[in-house]
Amino acid sequence: MAVEIKPSVLKEQVEQGMKLDALAEYYGLPKSQMKKALQQLGLKIRRFHEPKFVIVSEEETTESHHNTNIENVGYPNLPEDSYEIHNSSDEGEEEETLPERISRESESLSW
Repeated sequence: MAVEIKPSVLKEQVEQGMKLDALAEYYGLPKSQMKKALQQLGLKIRRFHEPKFVIVSEEETTESHHNTNIENVGYPNLPEDSYEIHNSSDEGEEEETLPERISRESESLSW
């Protein structure tokens, strides 16, 4: 008897990070058949890496780094004027967003 595989369920399992061995065992198929089913549905098993970072609340970050002096942090290969801190209350100047600033500053870097 043929094994029934619902594409939406298999896709969800792949997105959840199930590997070929686990999928083959779940469906009771040999790995070669499971591989063919994945290929037929256009699904690929990808390597799942746990994030190497943890996002913490602003309060925790501020408290743990309250003695850090941002002016002492150096950024190599940036022009001197990029160290300036602009007051957001300057009238007549439009505030530059962080992505815009990163884009502008990265253009001046020599890779």
